[in-house]
Amino acid sequence: MLGSMSQDLADYIGTYYSAELDCSYKVTLSEGKLYLKCKGNIPFELRSIGQDLFFAGDDCFKFIRDEQEQIIGLDRCGDRVRRLHFSKQ
Repeated sequence: MLGSMSQDLADYIGTYYSAELDCSYKVTLSEGKLYLKCKGNIPFELRSIGQDLFFAGDDCFKFIRDEQEQIIGLDRCGDRVRRLHFSKQ
């Protein structure tokens, strides 16, 4: 079971880009935990709160899947921002 959980987390790894902000987030996996990093900032741990839904800092991150269940992007939501889209590179 742990192996499949690690594999599931590995699906989220990658770089996600927002054309609107001209910035990227990098999602990494370390010691069984996902981290989100934006250039110039320390990484935040992504804590799972539901299917493809994570919490980091004050924001929620919803990973978006296509018809084949492949992750193709993520939406960032928070107090000041609603559904800011990042595409997986």
